[in-house]
Amino acid sequence: MIPVTDGAVAPNPGGSPTPAAGVAEGVGTGAVKVVMPRLGLTMKQGRVEKWMRRDGETVSKGEPLLEVLSEKVTATVPSPADGVLRILVPAGQSVPVGTPVAALVAAAAAAAPATPSAPGPAAADATGSGAPGQWVRSTPAARRLARELGLDLAAVTGTGPDGLVTEQDVRAAHRARQEVSAETVPPTAAPAEMAPPGAVSTPRQGETRVPLAGRRRVIAERMAASATQTAAVTLTVHADMTKACELREALLPRVEASHGVRLTFTDIVVRVAAAALRAFPYMNASLDGETVVQHGGVHIGVAVDTDQGLVVPVIRDADRRGLGDIAATRHRLTEAARAGTISPDDLVGGTFTVTNLGMYEIEVFSPLINLPEAAILGVGAIEDRPVAQAGQVVVRPVCTLSLVFDHRIVDGAPAARFLRWIKSALENPALLLL
Repeated sequence: MIPVTDGAVAPNPGGSPTPAAGVAEGVGTGAVKVVMPRLGLTMKQGRVEKWMRRDGETVSKGEPLLEVLSEKVTATVPSPADGVLRILVPAGQSVPVGTPVAALVAAAAAAAPATPSAPGPAAADATGSGAPGQWVRSTPAARRLARELGLDLAAVTGTGPDGLVTEQDVRAAHRARQEVSAETVPPTAAPAEMAPPGAVSTPRQGETRVPLAGRRRVIAERMAASATQTAAVTLTVHADMTKACELREALLPRVEASHGVRLTFTDIVVRVAAAALRAFPYMNASLDGETVVQHGGVHIGVAVDTDQGLVVPVIRDADRRGLGDIAATRHRLTEAARAGTISPDDLVGGTFTVTNLGMYEIEVFSPLINLPEAAILGVGAIEDRPVAQAGQVVVRPVCTLSLVFDHRIVDGAPAARFLRWIKSALENPALLLL
């Protein structure tokens, strides 16, 4: 989790500085607004993950106000000023960078609008009743939906003009109520006999239910998109890792002495894959609408398992780095990802991804493509296996490589040539010197 420092201004290349969350901008007299922060140079939008204070509560400058999520990085946003919180964007909603997500109103100003008053005839169509004695500005569709869902309009934050509650606001509030209900229902409660569509089911005895939120939701959305939006095909080969193992053993002390990290097989695969992408540029590509884009830079993402879910930091210009540099960069990014301090800029811009499950003794698997990239390489465990060599059966360290590619961008034979090149380079690392 990355704290957003109060008073900081995030860079905005090509334009005027964009205020980061925690920067107060005047909104009339005695009010300031909190905007969606730019957590990295490439960030375009973020999601309000959680409000730490309720609408209408008095908050103090500097105290944690909300959490935002972008590119699987969660940031805590502090309050930029003292005031009464007026939430403009509910939890679970994504908005562009710089969009106001809340306003902080001076206590005196907040007290005046809080006094209920009967609406005039001209405003009657846009006004609905909430709690007894309290009027809420709302659209007819919002009032109708609120009645169907049993929601109190007074508890819904309006995002329309002058705080008008819209149908979208009611739906967002209903989703939030469902998530809260799922979190607070005791795990030992008796199961429901029957539940209508959309209702929150009661957990069975002993069940634990965790809302699909935060990084898990981002991962779910991206994996579902990959599975449904690509024409994925998997190719597999076995690579004799004898010489790769010898190379690692020879370079281990040198890399540790020069860069302070241990050289891993993942680092070697990244270096080989980078060279292959330079030799086969059609694999270093992505699909942009109706256009296939072959990228000039080779930027390889490495899948990292963290306590909060999968993240894919990117090693930029991997084809221009030596093994020691790749190992040091991979180590730094991995540590930052697991500590929750990685920059969003380190999670975007990849052109190819490597994922290694060999440490879990997985022999072969078909990973999902990291959109919008054309392909991903899965690396299995290195195991001693009997292989035929010069008419004899010998035991060699072998691993399985799985290339999953998008058939919309690349055909099978070109993808096979690319994978065969990677196999050859791992079996004969001296080829990288040519």
